[in-house]
Amino acid sequence: MQNRTLIFGGTSEGRELWEFCSGAGIPAVLSVATDYGEELVHPSGGKIHVGRMNSGEMRIFFQKENITQIIDATHPHAVEVTENIRKACRTAGLPYLRLLREEGDLPDYSGIIRCRDAAEAAQLLDDMPGQVLLTTGSKELKSFAGISGFSERVYARVLPLEDSIRACREAGLPPARILAEQGPFSKAWNLLVMKEKQIRILVTKDSGLRGGFREKIEAARDLNVVALVIRRPPEEGISMAEIKRILSEGASHD
Repeated sequence: MQNRTLIFGGTSEGRELWEFCSGAGIPAVLSVATDYGEELVHPSGGKIHVGRMNSGEMRIFFQKENITQIIDATHPHAVEVTENIRKACRTAGLPYLRLLREEGDLPDYSGIIRCRDAAEAAQLLDDMPGQVLLTTGSKELKSFAGISGFSERVYARVLPLEDSIRACREAGLPPARILAEQGPFSKAWNLLVMKEKQIRILVTKDSGLRGGFREKIEAARDLNVVALVIRRPPEEGISMAEIKRILSEGASHD
């Protein structure tokens, strides 16, 4: 079996790298967590692995699929996943490349309040009146479920998946408070939603240019909506262009 590069990430960057490898004739496998992540991938004939893996399962997969290089293109807030990938690579002695999502300059808006994590955002939110648009994902719902008036004033925008909707219901949100949609979203769409739901507070993660982050902040600014922004975890890595260069050079040496 030929040597392969393994790309972790159902993100837009992960899909772009996988398609780049396919177009350049570079043997690669794309690993996504869910069936939904697979549905978003453009069919290019390459191999896709669906399902979450712990570090031990990753090492077995490396050996089985003859993986010789790993690219971590997971979401910038997926800290636990990234740590598992790093651990598996260290143990297997394989090269690891971390793709850093490009950051953009935020619009000049005094209504931005930066938060250390979801717990700090929830603590601040508990003392702030008004309707809330929560866009941090279904996994963070438990951090916010205890705030005052949660089920009466919070709208949660989550992926249109059964697990996401179930998490919203288990947290106490009625169906009318669940916005099941696939992003990223345009500024115009964010404006429409915030106006219709009379949103006064936006809660979001700093997910970079690819995550539709700027479009949310610009909509919040235009409507004078307070934006609680959960900071990106600090990390080191390299750009998309640099990773593509490394892949191309490696292919030319094969």
